[in-house]
Amino acid sequence: MEWTKTINKGEQQPTLAEAQAFVGGWVERFEFDNGDLALCDEEGLMKGYEVNPVVWDNYAEMLVGKVIIIKSEARDRNSEEGWG
Repeated sequence: MEWTKTINKGEQQPTLAEAQAFVGGWVERFEFDNGDLALCDEEGLMKGYEVNPVVWDNYAEMLVGKVIIIKSEARDRNSEEGWG
């Protein structure tokens, strides 16, 4: 399983539909202390998804299921579109 998709500087951020398709449901945002942003399934725990090992190993956070990580330097915080 592809647990995590990472968006780096210069790469296009996913649309809402693309994010929903990857995580498998409603998208929830989670910001890490370093400014990276995670997009995960809002109902992942209710669906019984496992802890994402990539997120756990790199961020020590217990997000479940598939996760899109938008690196801090890839985020456009001034845009009205996208994930901020």
